[in-house]
Amino acid sequence: MAAVRVKHCLLSGLAPLLVLACAQSANAEVIYKTVAGEETTLSLTKSDKLWTLTVSNQWGKWQQVNLLPLHHPLDKRPPHHLKIEQEANGFAVHATYPVREFYEQVSLSFEHREIALGQDCPLHLSRFRKEQRYAISDELRSGVVADYNAGVARILTIEGQAQGTPSWPIRLLPQDRSFCNLPSVLDFIPALDIPKVH
Repeated sequence: MAAVRVKHCLLSGLAPLLVLACAQSANAEVIYKTVAGEETTLSLTKSDKLWTLTVSNQWGKWQQVNLLPLHHPLDKRPPHHLKIEQEANGFAVHATYPVREFYEQVSLSFEHREIALGQDCPLHLSRFRKEQRYAISDELRSGVVADYNAGVARILTIEGQAQGTPSWPIRLLPQDRSFCNLPSVLDFIPALDIPKVH
């Protein structure tokens, strides 16, 4: 696994809170090669108004400024865990935002797809997981996990549901999964093939 290089420290397999402590005050960068052999640079930078994720290689440069809000919109607290890491054919982003008496954990994995010069974004969301937990007990309040390569998702739990209730796989509907077009991790929801009540 590639190290995450940060302005004043070198991070590789360290505790998530230590990763955040450095990432909050400096820029993080991961350099890796895709399956096609292209050297790709992934950087995470912070400004006064937003976090910016930038992916660049020989084919171009792509930025995402909506994905990681500086603060949770409900109580304006910043994330207390934020990490980027290399995966087999792309990268993953992990974020934990405190919100009132809960915290929201979100993980997104992006995979490279073949692209030619001048074409659209080369990264697509491949896996998504979002959980809301009670801050005091760490008990799961709600959650969903989606695997776009398999085309299925599961609802991990819904508030009020008995713990340990088995969940059924739910088919995923087509939706825009381009890295460049995704909204905030706090707003994104997988499109599930479930009956709608009118």
